[in-house]
Amino acid sequence: MTIKDSFANNFFNKLSHTVVERPLIVAITCLTLIAILSMRLPQVSLDTSTEGYLHENDTALIAYNEFRQQFGRDEIIVVAINPPDIFDIDFLNKLKQLHQTIENELPYLEEVTSLINARYTYGDKDTLIVEDLLETVPTSKADMLALKEK
Repeated sequence: MTIKDSFANNFFNKLSHTVVERPLIVAITCLTLIAILSMRLPQVSLDTSTEGYLHENDTALIAYNEFRQQFGRDEIIVVAINPPDIFDIDFLNKLKQLHQTIENELPYLEEVTSLINARYTYGDKDTLIVEDLLETVPTSKADMLALKEK
């Protein structure tokens, strides 16, 4: 059996003759196929996560999900504010108001972390002490200097 007699050779030979002899029918057929296939395009999704490569019952994926459940996930949104002076009473009051607004009004929010609820951790001899950095927003220059010193 030679290449001339092969099925593939005959198929592509007939296909090329059809394209040359009936280009309008071929174009309409191609456009129809594209239209039919593109109707499902809104339902197509692309999973680029590393978990998408593993089967849902894979032991590595199960262990990874248990780890994420225990130690937290990595879905974090950062809002950065660049004030002229962080150690300004007006700025800290605005930050506290923003912190409370985000915490109270945004749905599906688990936690808000800012200077308002940041921890102050320090050692005293053989003891590790963890306190709130801002138990109250400073109201005087002396309180602000003490905060700045921390």
